[in-house]
Amino acid sequence: MNMLSDVLGAKEQNRDISEQTQWIKESDISSLIVSDALAQYAFLAGISSASSSSAFWLGYQLAIQYLFGDSLNGEIAAFVINENRSSNPADWCTSLVKNQDVNVLSGKKDFVTAKDQIDCLLVGGVLKDSEIDGKIKGLTRICKVIASEEGLNYQSFNGLPVFKELEKSRVTIEGVCVADDSMLKGDGYSCYIKPFRLVEDFFVSVSLLGYLCRLIHGCSGSKKYWGKISLLRALLPLCEARLKVLKPDFSSYDLVIEGFLNEVAGFIAQVVRENSGVDLFDSLSKDLMVLSIGEKARSIRYERALKQD
Repeated sequence: MNMLSDVLGAKEQNRDISEQTQWIKESDISSLIVSDALAQYAFLAGISSASSSSAFWLGYQLAIQYLFGDSLNGEIAAFVINENRSSNPADWCTSLVKNQDVNVLSGKKDFVTAKDQIDCLLVGGVLKDSEIDGKIKGLTRICKVIASEEGLNYQSFNGLPVFKELEKSRVTIEGVCVADDSMLKGDGYSCYIKPFRLVEDFFVSVSLLGYLCRLIHGCSGSKKYWGKISLLRALLPLCEARLKVLKPDFSSYDLVIEGFLNEVAGFIAQVVRENSGVDLFDSLSKDLMVLSIGEKARSIRYERALKQD
């Protein structure tokens, strides 16, 4: 891998959010996943990002494709989970109720990412009718809903001062019918919500690392960073392979992945801090709140990985 030529080649792309969306649609994501090459593509596509918003969107989408690709058929989706500022189903009011032969989804969700870019929503709801799932009552499900479906009402939301180029919305769901084959199999929390925390953390971190390379290139004194970047990049195939081992149930923790994520988060923060006063780095600094939000979860996972190792 020639770091400089890769950076220069990817930097020429300068993709905005819409262009990253199109790149994902045109890419053979499933084959990249099979070959453990998706993280390398995330890194290079992060370099190609015109902004930190574009880089975050890319990592977020690759995480969705990694976890939900089999259900999406090439569609671009938003994972719509948080309610009352919580991803814990115990705090949700959004429900799925069996009405004769139809599953009816109703409720509110705090956040929809980039409504203008997506084809569908992956919405978390709580089953309120035990007949939907035999004897189990209160089980969660992830429902695939077309973004333009009647009964979805979006409201602009500017409550998060990060990634300003991404459109942010809330959504109210009023009696949307969901077919059985549009409800993903397995419990929504254990099969999808909990795993997504790690998968998103990984691909967003890799994409932002790539975007950081874009900013570093051409800066005075940038040579001191390339050794660390090369080392982190060399770890990508190993981390992705280990992520694949966890993918069936995500009930265990991996020290290599967690160590990698801690190193990436610390390195990005260090470089941004050392380049304080430079406009693009200062702009990225404001967006790093997204890494800070996940810091507690990363710390918990790292400790559990240590005990398990």
